[in-house]
Amino acid sequence: MKNTQDNKRLAFNRIKSELDKVSDEMLSIISKYKLEVKSPLDIIKTAKQKITDKDDYVKFIELSLQGRLLGEAIQHLDATDENLTKK
Repeated sequence: MKNTQDNKRLAFNRIKSELDKVSDEMLSIISKYKLEVKSPLDIIKTAKQKITDKDDYVKFIELSLQGRLLGEAIQHLDATDENLTKK
């Protein structure tokens, strides 16, 4: 049981680290193009309008998807063991 806990904790920490990197890259693009929105639901539409470099736009969409997947992975691990985030 302890080995399973250790593996979950390692996975959680690895995913969290990747999510932090994705967040930093997203913030860089958000700052560069001043992507200010009132609702998170407007971010893709606003990004499409304001991001003038096609490569930056593709990177923004990739990071959005990657962040979503990493967030869901953390939620899944957290749901299977409520003690992961409390230590």
